Amino acid sequence: MTKQSLLNQYLHLLDDLIVRERTAIIYSKMDRLEAIQQEKSTLLILLQHVDLIVDEETLALAVKIRENNKRNELLLQSGLKLICGLRQNINRRRSLTYSSGGRSETLGFSPRILKRSI
Repeated sequence: MTKQSLLNQYLHLLDDLIVRERTAIIYSKMDRLEAIQQEKSTLLILLQHVDLIVDEETLALAVKIRENNKRNELLLQSGLKLICGLRQNINRRRSLTYSSGGRSETLGFSPRILKRSI
């Protein structure tokens, strides 16, 4: 196997991992996401030991990988913003309120949303 085909093979594997990563992010499969991250780390270590002889096909694939990785980053950032917003909303609901008579009351609230897998 030539060095060029090995590089392309690794890049195709990395592209496939990034697509699988996006699917795991979309469907909130955090256990799969962790396994994919470990595979990506291993693959990136392997890529460091390959001579990087870049032709047009390899460059196009690398650009595609970078764009897909950026999309995944944006998905993760959006998910984090959603979780932070939910947490703030729950904390707001858990805070004490006061009745017209001046007594403190806790609003009805269900902690189930904190226990759900997001």
